[in-house]
Amino acid sequence: MDVEGSWTAAKSEPLLAFADDLQDAGKFCATIARAKMSEFINRGFIPRVKDDTATVTFIEVEGKTYAVTAYHVIESFQKQAEADGVAPEGCFLPAAPGAFIGPPFVRPPATFPYPQADIAIRPIDGNTLPTGKRVYKLAKSSPNFPIPYALAAGFPTAAKETLPEPGGERLRLVGVHAIAEGVGSSATSDQLQFYSEVILEELRQP
Repeated sequence: MDVEGSWTAAKSEPLLAFADDLQDAGKFCATIARAKMSEFINRGFIPRVKDDTATVTFIEVEGKTYAVTAYHVIESFQKQAEADGVAPEGCFLPAAPGAFIGPPFVRPPATFPYPQADIAIRPIDGNTLPTGKRVYKLAKSSPNFPIPYALAAGFPTAAKETLPEPGGERLRLVGVHAIAEGVGSSATSDQLQFYSEVILEELRQP
């Protein structure tokens, strides 16, 4: 698949090649939130607009399925749960019909002398994903660093809206699908960082 987009507003617009499977990359990820028992009776685990949320990605490696997100996301959720006196606490995927992921997400250990990666991973049942979500099968590869560009998809915490309805309200989850330029992360970095000014489309989850 070739996707046209600019690296920055000041540069030309090259034709960038991506795997065909990533044409609809939003199907491989979803919004993730705390599964807050304190509000379960009133609204289930559905987060409020003010609640922190993040993006989780579904991958398959050597026949096993995992949910993967940034460790700093899980760390923040854990600190909030501890402050509320409810740790340990699971996570919830609010995309219909919803899915619960119990603790723990774990952080892979560091390999000396490299820093510990900002990754949190949890084995899951790939058959229990929200409607329309799929698992991306990872193949072994050795990328060349620095990685010049990537296709980014996700559901930012700030991009949530409450939609009033006759029976109450509905949470609208909005994400982005964008071309992102690598900013020089190396193979020894704890994160691969990218920057984008190009949004290919706005992703909407029911």
